[in-house]
Amino acid sequence: MKTVDKFLKVRLSDIQPSEQNKSLYDGAHEDRVRKLANDIKRNGLQEPLIITTDNIILSGHTRYRALQHLGRTFVEVRRAQLHSGDPQFTDLLVSCNNQREKTEREKLAEISATIDPIKYIKRREAEINKDIDLEKVDGELKSSRTMTGNYKHLADAVMKIMKENKDYLPMPLRGIFYQLLNDPPIESIHSGRRFSNCLRSYQLLSKVTTRMRVNGILPYEWIRDDKRKFNVGRGFQNKEIFIRQEMRTLFTGYHRDLLQTQDHYFTLVCEKETLSTPINRVARKYGVPTLYMQGNSSITVRHKIMQDREENGSKPMIVLVLSDLDPSGLKIQDSLIGSIKKDFKTDVRGFRVGVKKDDIKEFNLHSDQTAKKSDTSFKKFVKKTGLKKAYELEALPMDILTSQVDEAIKTVIDLDRFNKEQQKFNNEVQKLETLRERAIEALSFEF
Repeated sequence: MKTVDKFLKVRLSDIQPSEQNKSLYDGAHEDRVRKLANDIKRNGLQEPLIITTDNIILSGHTRYRALQHLGRTFVEVRRAQLHSGDPQFTDLLVSCNNQREKTEREKLAEISATIDPIKYIKRREAEINKDIDLEKVDGELKSSRTMTGNYKHLADAVMKIMKENKDYLPMPLRGIFYQLLNDPPIESIHSGRRFSNCLRSYQLLSKVTTRMRVNGILPYEWIRDDKRKFNVGRGFQNKEIFIRQEMRTLFTGYHRDLLQTQDHYFTLVCEKETLSTPINRVARKYGVPTLYMQGNSSITVRHKIMQDREENGSKPMIVLVLSDLDPSGLKIQDSLIGSIKKDFKTDVRGFRVGVKKDDIKEFNLHSDQTAKKSDTSFKKFVKKTGLKKAYELEALPMDILTSQVDEAIKTVIDLDRFNKEQQKFNNEVQKLETLRERAIEALSFEF
């Protein structure tokens, strides 16, 4: 809590007690107020009152009553640099009362007033680490990110549209595409072609806007991608909503970051969102964020991953990849890892979890699909795998798939550190559970 360095002298009539203090704490008995008033009269006010910027008392409610009893006009205070409507006000009010002896009702009232929404993760039993061979993904990105003058007219037209629609940002790429068709610019100086309603122009727009964003010309946040999702969990709008939900299953919403002491930042990438339910069930046990995508991930969602990584210490990355075993699936992993390395200059290691070539024989996988020869990665796929058939991720039985994901995560994390965090979490949950019955009684009274 920040306060001014010097004491201030203000009129006692200009400051007011906190209404929340009245609901949290029982008022001092009149005998106690008189005794304190006599002490102040003999020895002076030993501790100044602490008030907010709008003159609401944070600390010193009993002293305030004693000064009123003495008929004082002025009082020395220190001013905390926050308003009584600030979200931190309740926490600071409770903090200022940490030393007082409290009744059970007051303790319960504090719990109700200061509880905050936190993400949910279930407690898990300790898992035995098993060795597993992971297929390393080196990653590559063949497409250029250099922004040349060749696409000047198209880039200028994109920026013009973004500025004209500044009140509606972020825009989807398709929205920009149709806006460009209203006044088609020249696509490139070399070709001299005008922008048109065709797949070629749409793909060029995607390429140019990606280059603009990588090179800092166009903010990442100005374009949204609704088809690819990067899941890191969500919280609550306010503590009241959280409390009402917890009345049904109280204190099951506590989440501890079980990977906070790890040396790496982990992300699980899956080509098929249709598999999100079983994959999320495994990922949540460890607190690993997941990315689901259709085809290649866009630069938008890769940037979101980088933002989450920065918020968690900018540690070296480990990416676990789940995709179809076909030319497109290999392209997804190579493009993703390559982009993280090249576009974001990030230390990253990638590992393929499934489908792998060894899975075909081990789990007797069948396929009636031929790998697409028209795919630009077909030859590379055949050379790397020796396969001409394609195997979809869904070909793996769900129990096998989730087991592979579980084993892969346990292989790349430091299990000792994870288990220590898990034990801390278990201890915290036990303490929370001791408050359950008392807190329910207090919350029922409040709501």
